[in-house]
Amino acid sequence: MKRRLFILSLGMLAACVLAAVRPARADDAPAPKGERVFSAGHSFHVFMPGPLSELAKAGGIKDHKQLGTSSIGGSRTIQHWDQPDDKNKTKPALKTGEVDVLTLSPIFHPDAGIDNFTKLALEHNPKVRVLVQAFWLPHDVYDRDYQKKKMEKVDRNGRTAAEMKKIHADYFVTVDEQVNALNKTHGKSVVFVVPVGQAAILLREKIIAGTAPGLKSQEDLFSDAIGHARAPLQALTAYCHYAVIYKRNPVGLPVPAVLKAAKNADWDEKLNKLLQELAWEAATAHPLSGVKADEPKSAPKSEPKAEPGTIELFNGKDLTGWGYQLKDKFEGFDGKTEASDKRYSVKNGLLVVNPGKGTHQLWTAAKFPKDFELRLEFRAEVNADSGLFVRGPQLQVRDYLVAGPYKDLKKYKAQDWNEIVVVVKGEVAYCTCNGELLNDKMKVPATGPIGLEADRGQMEYRKIRLRELPAK
Repeated sequence: MKRRLFILSLGMLAACVLAAVRPARADDAPAPKGERVFSAGHSFHVFMPGPLSELAKAGGIKDHKQLGTSSIGGSRTIQHWDQPDDKNKTKPALKTGEVDVLTLSPIFHPDAGIDNFTKLALEHNPKVRVLVQAFWLPHDVYDRDYQKKKMEKVDRNGRTAAEMKKIHADYFVTVDEQVNALNKTHGKSVVFVVPVGQAAILLREKIIAGTAPGLKSQEDLFSDAIGHARAPLQALTAYCHYAVIYKRNPVGLPVPAVLKAAKNADWDEKLNKLLQELAWEAATAHPLSGVKADEPKSAPKSEPKAEPGTIELFNGKDLTGWGYQLKDKFEGFDGKTEASDKRYSVKNGLLVVNPGKGTHQLWTAAKFPKDFELRLEFRAEVNADSGLFVRGPQLQVRDYLVAGPYKDLKKYKAQDWNEIVVVVKGEVAYCTCNGELLNDKMKVPATGPIGLEADRGQMEYRKIRLRELPAK
């Protein structure tokens, strides 16, 4: 009996030790539902589905399924679309309506195949997501005709970080432009970027700095002059797709088979962790990946103290102080984390305007007759349409560059946080976004509440603060 208890104690101790040394992960929340994936692409992409399935399993994601793969060497996406019916694998898969995620790897943009597949996929599954892989450039140069030429050998080891970013800059812009245009066409976020090329540059920067375990030169990532991926770059590609598909931080997942199979003792846990970190960094940094960063790993910087007279209109916890104005009565949501119709909710410290039918207006219970300065931050998904009511009249708050009306803003950050400032003096409001003028003569009543609108798409708000100005 004592021997049995001793063995059990050792087992419990070992479990505790393993738990203590396991790297911290941002995906310790319950595993999400598995996705059904189909992939179509070239040799810089079609190695990805195998490792992705392994990562999903290791992450505790059940029911992940790779429905199929269409592989054409050196292909543009339109070539997969134009395949004859007897050879085409992608179209029939999409027509079943079973594909949750379609991963594509164009070479250069625009590529009509992405447009065609997106339209077909949506016809059969309105909730489908189409992922476009932004890749590392063949031969390390941005040459759209590289397949028609005999390319000169490039000294990748001689590249600096600045050179790599400059070489890829125009290419990355073309990726984002087509993805933004497609989302605008379909009126919602359906196409997303998997920033593999950006992650590859981050990794090469680490190699240049000598801080990439097991990688001595940039050429260690490639098997030939064109740039086919060796095991570390293949693993990085899979981690980027895992992060975007499941919106989970891959840090903490075990070394995948693709790295183990290389039988390179230097490609170990340390390198694996770095690849995971860089994939997550690239995914959370890209505004079109659909992935948002988790809470900061280090303690957040303390907020500057609010100026005297500041009123926190949103407490970051619930909808206290807000409600619906229903004709002659006010339906308050004090202590509640969502409105009665669920168009507004509080999640992770944010006031979220959720998509739905029709327009709905959320108002403060309080009214503000004195002069004031109102500040808030908002983040809009592609083509989202919301609004800010100032004592009643509405200031449009939207994904401005796509939805308007202020399409010429230079400082607006698409799918990122932007600040609205409204200064009300008397019955006139002066409104700016990131310091750029929106309206300098907005007429408002002498008193009234502050409101938000739910119209189209998802909008997030935070730091909604009103400071009463001293009377003159």
